[in-house]
Formats: sequence, C-alpha cells, structure tokens
Amino acid sequence: MGIGNDALNSITKLKEQIPLLQDITNDFFDIVVDPATDFGLEITDTQIIGDNYNDDRIANNGETLKLTISISNTSSIDYKNILVKPLVGGQFVDGTETLLLPDIPSNTIFTLEGENSILLQAEDNIYEEVSHKLTFFDSTFSIYQIIPYTLPIEQLYFTPFDIDTLKQTFGVGDAVLGLRYVLPHESKTDSYRVEITDQYYNSQDILQDGLGINLTNITSGILLLDRFMLPDEYGFDYPITEGFKLLLLDSKKADINYVAVVANANGPINPPVDGLAWWRFPNWLVDYQDYNNNTNPSVFNSNWLLNTHPSYGPAGPETFYTSVVAVSGGEGSSTQGMKALIPYDYECRFTNQGKAFDIFNGTGIHDVPFEWWNIGIGTPDDQRDDYQLISFFLDDDVDGKWGLTPNDHESSGGNNDPYTDRIYVHAPTNDTPGTQGYDEFFANVIPNGSNVNNWNGGPGENDPGGPMDTWNVFSRLVFMNWNGGDVYDHPNYNALEPETGTIFRIVTTKPLTVGDTFTFSTMQYNGHDPSNTKQFELFQNYPNPFNDETHIKFYVSKYSDFKLTIYDLLGRQIINYDIKQHSPGYHTIRWNGKSNNGNQLPSGLYIVQMTAGDFIQSKKLLLLK
Repeated sequence: MGIGNDALNSITKLKEQIPLLQDITNDFFDIVVDPATDFGLEITDTQIIGDNYNDDRIANNGETLKLTISISNTSSIDYKNILVKPLVGGQFVDGTETLLLPDIPSNTIFTLEGENSILLQAEDNIYEEVSHKLTFFDSTFSIYQIIPYTLPIEQLYFTPFDIDTLKQTFGVGDAVLGLRYVLPHESKTDSYRVEITDQYYNSQDILQDGLGINLTNITSGILLLDRFMLPDEYGFDYPITEGFKLLLLDSKKADINYVAVVANANGPINPPVDGLAWWRFPNWLVDYQDYNNNTNPSVFNSNWLLNTHPSYGPAGPETFYTSVVAVSGGEGSSTQGMKALIPYDYECRFTNQGKAFDIFNGTGIHDVPFEWWNIGIGTPDDQRDDYQLISFFLDDDVDGKWGLTPNDHESSGGNNDPYTDRIYVHAPTNDTPGTQGYDEFFANVIPNGSNVNNWNGGPGENDPGGPMDTWNVFSRLVFMNWNGGDVYDHPNYNALEPETGTIFRIVTTKPLTVGDTFTFSTMQYNGHDPSNTKQFELFQNYPNPFNDETHIKFYVSKYSDFKLTIYDLLGRQIINYDIKQHSPGYHTIRWNGKSNNGNQLPSGLYIVQMTAGDFIQSKKLLLLK
C-alpha cells in the first residue's frame, strides 16, 4: 500500500524547525472534578487522536481536534440511561450534541471513541490553554455532574492556508474534494491526479470493497497513495503527502439536487428557474420577485410548479423528496428510494402529445399534455441517451381525465392554488434510448389494467423481461397552478395548462463513484528566494494599525535559529518566539495583541524584534482597541 510521507515523521520534522510556544509536559490534560457535584464520574484519560492542520496530536490554536475521553465510574452505583454533552463548542463526530451512554457499572471505565469521539475547536488566538466541560444528565435531564478539563494550546508558527478544491476531470459526481497545505515547506510545483477506486486498504492493511483513492504525482509518475481510504472533511488520520492533505469536503448523499423549469413556449430559460413549490412561497432556489415577474412558465399570469399531493404531509422540499421517491425502484426492493434513481436525471416535457394510463380506476389510456423522460447521467443537452417513461395517474376528481381538480394546495394561502390529479411515473425495463419501451407498453396494455404492474411495483414483478415489465420512478406528483384562480370557480381555471414547450427537470445528486477523477497542481512554498541576498529580513506587519490581529512576515535564506520578540515601550517582554531550524523562505505568524499568558494588551505602540547572532531588526506595531 503506497502511503507517501508518513504524517508523524513529517510532523517531527516540522517541530524540529518550529519550536513550541511553551513547555508542555507529557501530561497534556489537567483534569478537575467539581467536588460540589461529584457523583463518582471522572475523566481518567483524554487523548487528541487527530487535528485538521498538522497532525501533531497537540492542540494548536485555530485547529479542529478529535478527542477520545475515558470516563470512570468510581462510585458504588451502577449508572444507567446517562446522557453526556460536551460544552463550550464541542460536539460528537456524528454531529450530535448529546449522547446516551451505555450502562456504566460501578468501578468500570467507558471511552468516548469512534463515532462517539468528540470534535472540539481550539479557538483561534488562544496561546496557552482553553477550558472545556462534559456535563452528565439523567433521563429527565437533571444534571448529575459537570467535569471541567483544560487543553494546553500551542501557537502555530505558520498561517494556515485556505482549502483548495480539486477540479473534476472525469465522471459526473457532485462530490467535492479539496486539499490543504499543512507542511508548506514540503510542497512542490507539481501536478497530481486523484482517481476513485472500488477497493481500499482498511486500518489493518486488508483490501476490502468500498470507495478508495489512488493519488498520483503526474509530474514524477509516482503513485503516492494506493487504494487508500477516503478522507473526511477534516483530514483526520490522513497521510500528509508532499506537503498537503486531501479532504472530502462533500460526498453528496443520494438525493434530489434540484427541480427547475428549463424551457417554456419561448424556448430555453437561462438561467433556469425553480420548478418546486413549498409552504407559502414557491421560491426555494430563486427570489420571490422572480415569480411576481412571471419568469416561470405562465398562462394568464399564473405559474405552474411541481409538488407532491398535500395528503402526504406539509408541503416543502423535504416532504416532496420523501413522498415522491418513497417507493422508487419498487416497494421492498433492495434499491428502494433514491438508490433506484441515482445517478440519472429526469424531465417532464409538455408536448401536448403524451399518454397516461388511469391505473387506479381502470378507465384505460388518456391523452395528457406531458411526457416523462429519463435523460441520462449529467447529459441534459444530449438526447441520444434519453428514453421515454410511462405515466400513470389517479383521477382524484373522477372526471374521466387528467387535469386540475377543484382543490386548493396548502403550499400557498387562500383558495386560489388548484392542483392536478396525481401522477405516477414508471420506467420500462427496456431502456433502449428513444420510445421503444414506451411504445411496447402502450401497444400491449389491456384497457382494464389487469396486466399492468402495481403503482409501487419493482422490476421483474410483472411480465419479467416483457413489454409490461416496469418499475416505479416517481409517485404522487402534482402540478400546482399557483395563484391560478378560485378553486370554487372551476370553469375559470380548468382550461389552464403549462404551455407547450415547458420542461420541468429533476436533477439528482451524483455521489462520489468509481472512476471519478480529479486533477490539481500545487505550488512550492517557503523556498529560498535567490533574488533576496539577505540572510534574514523582518517586514512591516499588516495591517498596521491593527485591532484584532496582525500578521508579522519574515524571511530566512536557509534553515536557521532566531528569535522573534515583542516588547512594550518600557522594554518589557510581551511574547517571545525562540525558533529553531526554521525552513527557508517567506513566512508569517499572527499576533492577536495578547501577552504570553493570554491577557489582552491595551492600545499602544509595541516593538517586534528579530534577532539571530549579530542580526537585529525591529518594526513598530500599533495596537488600537
């Protein structure tokens, strides 16, 4: 398994170049139990097992930390149904803020680890330590005990770089990968490629099925990571390769990405506008004013929006998604739900030439103004892979046709938002591009529907491999005529339909998948500048004057020992950086106007001085609070 640079070895190298702000003993954590609320629960061990910057397992200011904490029950009580909550900005790795602990018998230890590890922010500009707390509750949320603990904080001697996102060069995934320079002195001016693989090596170096990555330095041709596990959004426990860490910023869960109207009778709408209505305002993705200006396809100043039937819960994107795709793929199938739809996209095209089957009342085939299509994977403008889907409908008002019903949709107030009979969409298992599967279905359907698959059916349940073999794509869709007319004035609105040429598009998310490829280039940082003939140089800070924070820039031509010291005008030392074997190049440290013990300093003039042997250079810093 190719792992590239070993993270901890790289950190050792970094720490040889960058000294610590303060002496930290092996006992990183000062554990204090409040005797006033002591019920025998104690923190016996706390470990930093990851951080999102340099992986040195020490809290540096500004980092997000991943902690494991061991809790000991020293009492004679067997605790059950105990809840724990990290305070002062902490949360658990899974995003929750409160955790129900397993039973903790007397004189036993339980460790918060894995999914129950704690994420903690080491606040920026804190130089010495920060206090945090764990609070324990019973099932009624009565407080058992509050246990404070402190983390020593060390100053980072470089300004963390922003995260760069990688360019996807192959595949249609919506996932976002990024990189962060964490050892910038090791970075190169090279190009790289990340490829998503179908296997990865787990923590025991055993190859197993699942998504992994290959990372290749294209410039050198070296495979740096071979089927390595995917990173997380922080880069915890991930190797540092040639100065950077990979991050999985957004893996994209299987979902509907958006619903948009992309065309009307006048042609394409660019940019597309929202096609989905929700509670009170049909403006999930675009501004409300757009609808007042009739940018959505309109007929007689009314707008058409896609929604779900109101009997399936309050209107809204979440309800729409859960209701419409609840039995996609067939109820009870292994791919039920969004898994059946990913990674395809879909369109409802108003052509005035569609057909739909009244599956519930058995009244046969009806002419409808729309057609539903599978439009391929991320290829909306290429119709060569499109194939037509089969429309069913439920004649809610039993008027013998598909159309508006005399009912008001709850997505908007008043009684002027009629909606249509329910639509159910099936896909033929014959997915040959074009209309072949669609034509075969309607050529063989029996008028009473006895040979039609159930509305919630899956592939192979009816006429396996034959023309009637279909599976559920969408359910319970309705079109809502927003502000279309009084629902009690039926003839006034009943003739209104979306214009011929209108196209509603449903785009699914594209989670990370095998074959997705990303490329990126890096830059070499902190290298020797041949145009700068000086061995050391201190630059004026910026901004200056400053309020919250200022950046102090300096240059060293080779690995060097030196000191950066900040004094007040009385010559008293405020803060001192005794730096050993710092890497060559231009560097920046941050100062937040606080003393070495974390006390905020008053407004005034301060001096920063760089010293190395006979070299001395000073600059004035003006702090204004």
